[in-house]
Amino acid sequence: MDFTWNEKVRLLLNDNHSLKILIANDRTGYPHIAVDQTISVDKAGNILYQEFLETSQRNAALVNSLWFKHPVLIHVEQASALYDIYGIPTHSIISGPIFEECYRATLKQNEKADLSTVWMIKPQKILNRSSKLLREKEKKEHPLVMHLDHLQKSDLLHN
Repeated sequence: MDFTWNEKVRLLLNDNHSLKILIANDRTGYPHIAVDQTISVDKAGNILYQEFLETSQRNAALVNSLWFKHPVLIHVEQASALYDIYGIPTHSIISGPIFEECYRATLKQNEKADLSTVWMIKPQKILNRSSKLLREKEKKEHPLVMHLDHLQKSDLLHN
């Protein structure tokens, strides 16, 4: 599957002021969530996620996703910009230059921190989840689906 980054989404993922969430399902289907500012995009276009605990449920869920090629979801948002990025974990990095670079950056922020794994995730698709876009899409695709009070909204506003 060919994938091209939306530059706005790439910038949001690399911005420390964005909210970034990773969701991976374990082997039984239960989701495990990480709200994590370490989620970023590398120069090659892969998503990187840093896990700090060897035995965390997220780490186990990511191993499951890696082995069975199950997708994970990365949600990123800032102000009214909301995006979901679906991807497949491709590497569990525990040594080497990528790991060392992430580990050094971690130690600069917290000398006592310990880095377990750097996960490399290959993005598959991006979905724009902004309320405005979804509302417009719903109105266009389902014009008859609405709350009945919307028909009377103008009366409610002017009385």
